[in-house]
Amino acid sequence: MKGGIPGFVRVVAPNEIAWPDYDGNRMYRSLGNIIKNPAVGLLFLKFDATSTQLRFTGRARIDENPEAIANIAGAKRLFRVTAENIFYNCPRYVPKMALVEQSPYSPKPDYTPPEPEWKSRDYIREVL
Repeated sequence: MKGGIPGFVRVVAPNEIAWPDYDGNRMYRSLGNIIKNPAVGLLFLKFDATSTQLRFTGRARIDENPEAIANIAGAKRLFRVTAENIFYNCPRYVPKMALVEQSPYSPKPDYTPPEPEWKSRDYIREVL
């Protein structure tokens, strides 16, 4: 799952979307998966149990161009996906949930997210 403030996924061309890769748990699973196999399937949904879901399939690539991320708060690189198929999907199995608050860890302009507590634990600090 990838998340961020509203608008963190952007349409950058008629058939391409992009979103920032933020500092995470340093497991790099999304990056590794894309390097190994760029075919991706994405599901965009709103947790209200009534909105239509959007499915998106395509080919992903990693963009590490400093100019591409210069104006995106907290971005380490970008994920870019060129669309092959975009289609709606029925929301009937999506549970109704509510957004209580945005994550304080989501980067945004003029804001420095707090350091996650787990990064200060003795057993992990020295390997980060």
